[in-house]
Amino acid sequence: MDDYDEAITYAKTFYASDIISDDLKPLDELPFIFKKLRYRQKAIDMLMTARHQEWGDAHDFDFLIQFIANGLRKGDKKPLDPDLALFVADVLEGKRARPTKRGQDKYANRQRDYKLARSVDEIAKRFNLPRYTNNELSKKITAADVISQTTGLSKDIVITAYKRFGFVCRG
Repeated sequence: MDDYDEAITYAKTFYASDIISDDLKPLDELPFIFKKLRYRQKAIDMLMTARHQEWGDAHDFDFLIQFIANGLRKGDKKPLDPDLALFVADVLEGKRARPTKRGQDKYANRQRDYKLARSVDEIAKRFNLPRYTNNELSKKITAADVISQTTGLSKDIVITAYKRFGFVCRG
């Protein structure tokens, strides 16, 4: 690959950016985002159910808080969905507290893995590289190789992250 150094430089810049916040869309665009997911209906049902029930998972609670806060920080002029507005009011009044964590963290490295998957996809598209290869003996440079080199993580970790979240990238 002739532009390997350029790919490394771009990968460092892209991976260091705020990928997750950039990927979050305003609340009124949620149905459009879920159209890209394989499990569209499951994701929508989970979010709708979570709004109305007691929170059993601290990660889901944190995600919704972060999602709403990002929308507010970006100055979204549209009013909050009524269910989300009630959720925010309950949190602010202390009626709803963050659930306590129970057991091992089932979402360990979720944000890191999402960033890795998005980075692999971006490098593959920009530099016309394969995302990864299953052939350990292959000498071909892949986007996973570039991201591995950039982040200092093993190629196996990068490939596993892409397999976990790649379906979002492929749309």
